[in-house]
Amino acid sequence: MPIAVRAEVIDPDFINIVIDSKVKFDKNDTLKTLGQIQTLVSNTITTFNSDNLDKFDTTFRKSKLIEKINETDGSIVSNEITTRITKSIGPQGSILFTKTLEFNQPLQADNPVDEITQDAHIGKSTPALTSEVFVYNNIEGASLRDNGAGVLQVVTVSDDDLVVLAPDVGTINYTTGSVAIVDLLITSYASGATSGNMKVYVRPVDQDVTGARNDVVRIRVADTTITVNELRL
Repeated sequence: MPIAVRAEVIDPDFINIVIDSKVKFDKNDTLKTLGQIQTLVSNTITTFNSDNLDKFDTTFRKSKLIEKINETDGSIVSNEITTRITKSIGPQGSILFTKTLEFNQPLQADNPVDEITQDAHIGKSTPALTSEVFVYNNIEGASLRDNGAGVLQVVTVSDDDLVVLAPDVGTINYTTGSVAIVDLLITSYASGATSGNMKVYVRPVDQDVTGARNDVVRIRVADTTITVNELRL
């Protein structure tokens, strides 16, 4: 009697790692230019992604990427990496938007931020969640931000001023990494378009990122920033 085999197709949910790499190299130890070092590091990150990530059941190891960048060229004397995770959302202008994003790992909560008493320190705060800017109620420079106590808000923020435009547009669970955006109503994107996509960023507690069963962890060139400084040792 033949045995029935059922194929299961899993649609991936992408966990995009945002890389900010700061590299220092010894100019006296190489004939390569700063731009060439930057290109080599970019290629290393791309190769690291294809060799280790961008498939089911993988884990991003920060220490392993640091090691590979250090091996890129003998003139590199140090590199530092900070990581975040990003997903994209696509609200339409003047239409209520609700969506749940599952990051599937603990997120790093900051101390609760109070609009009235902490303006002078707002530039030093590091919220668990931020977003690209958009136009809200015809006010430019708005963005999403958590308040450190599990509530998502629409704010404008500078180094010394926080203005809350909408006090509650959802919730964030710092333990599970579940972000529920509820009834967000944007005017438009920063470009003026009323449709498109914006990135939402979160800070994981653990810099080693592992996805859930249907997650694909990956690094994209668009989510990578490489800053190279030359030294003369």
